[in-house]
Amino acid sequence: SNTGYEVSAEKYFFEITKESSSEVTVHQGSLSGTPISQVINKRQEGIITITKKGSDTGNGLDGAKFALYTEEDRVNPVKELATVDGQVTFDGLAWGTYYVVETEAPFGYVLAEKAEDRTDKFIINRANIKLTKEIMNTRIKGSVTLTKQDAKDNQAILSGAEFSLYQE
Repeated sequence: SNTGYEVSAEKYFFEITKESSSEVTVHQGSLSGTPISQVINKRQEGIITITKKGSDTGNGLDGAKFALYTEEDRVNPVKELATVDGQVTFDGLAWGTYYVVETEAPFGYVLAEKAEDRTDKFIINRANIKLTKEIMNTRIKGSVTLTKQDAKDNQAILSGAEFSLYQE
């Protein structure tokens, strides 16, 4: 079969005799089977699945946005999807070369500054129909400074105060 199409398990028969003209009739299954006018090949479609996880927890992250580009057009995305349950799946893809670019990190996580650091190349062919990639994101870390001040004189800093910080 042609590149990117499944090989049919169906058998097709035809007979050429001295009396045959330049055209022959193709039959499905046997010479006495149903005559057919065309053979339809089913395209083998590729799938790219990205799993997005937090490097701090190993859990799947929702809300990461990805764009899929072809080798021929790396400007206009074929599809743009956001992770749900930590995954995004691009399916129904013809054989060829694709680029998946993370365009937005999940809330609270770092997006790499350079596009090449958040771009992955995938080649879909007979040996690589279902491709997967796991990508870890680093949580944005911040800091908090708390100062206790006198209620009447906000210039007076009170020492010895203790604070507790909780994560929701």
